[in-house]
Amino acid sequence: MTSTESLDATDGVTKSVKRIAGNMYVGANTRAQEHVLASARWAVIHRGLVTVAAVLSSIAGAAILADASGAWRVVTGVIALVSAAAASAEATLKASDLADGHKRAADGFTSLRTKWLRLQEFTCNSNADDGEVLASFDELVKERDDLSKSVPMRPWWAHRK
Repeated sequence: MTSTESLDATDGVTKSVKRIAGNMYVGANTRAQEHVLASARWAVIHRGLVTVAAVLSSIAGAAILADASGAWRVVTGVIALVSAAAASAEATLKASDLADGHKRAADGFTSLRTKWLRLQEFTCNSNADDGEVLASFDELVKERDDLSKSVPMRPWWAHRK
């Protein structure tokens, strides 16, 4: 639940939960989309860095085996340094791990989005008493909080307004 939302006792617990569940559905959908975007970007960065490192190290290796001399020796050294830099950047950024983490987050928030919709459309519209509705609501809030703690933070560039 956000700080601006609260259960309104005068409105009825089930009606309040239904209203808040609708807002949580929208929030989970937004978070899922943001994590999909972040996962895709980190996957591209990972593939780019790994590809650059592999290609350049192959070129440098071939040049060394060809016994480069003169200016080619310097070019070979620069290529080898750029290759090492790309490999180091991948190791430091851990782009593959970030892509996987954001994918896991997107999957989790997509699942949570469906659960919020089910709460809003089915549980709140059934003959469930207020205690059952609140228990389902509290369970989903806990699941959301646990998920948020276990996945990477959304990058600033992935926030959608």
